[in-house]
Amino acid sequence: LGGRVAEALTIIISTSAAEHHCNAPLLARVLRSIGAVDVLRRCRKLVVFDAMPGQGEKEAAAEQGTLASIGQHWVPSANTALAARYEAYKRDVEALLAQGDPLLEGVELLPMQRWGHLVGTVRHALERVSTPFVLLHQHDLLIN
Repeated sequence: LGGRVAEALTIIISTSAAEHHCNAPLLARVLRSIGAVDVLRRCRKLVVFDAMPGQGEKEAAAEQGTLASIGQHWVPSANTALAARYEAYKRDVEALLAQGDPLLEGVELLPMQRWGHLVGTVRHALERVSTPFVLLHQHDLLIN
């Protein structure tokens, strides 16, 4: 059954720069919780790292209606300290994957070159998906 599911399902996990998102051990726990489910273990898992928003991108998105006012507090304001933590977070996740944990099998990291917010990260991942089904999963939500 797991092989058939893996042929049909890709899991997308979006993450971004924010004080409460830059937690590699938590993301690893989330990925391991997915890997612990037999039918999901062999699925391709795309972890998309959103880029930091550039000067004025947040405001432009709000003006164009692509960023709801209720979602604006989730978009980070670019600052060097957060950018440094985010880069360290990405390196930490890469290092965790390099350890060869079998529960992290099939995980691919997709960094974004431009800020996309959730919609942009999902689009970025979908361009690389060939399965008929997708599971969009939260970066901080464990599967129990």
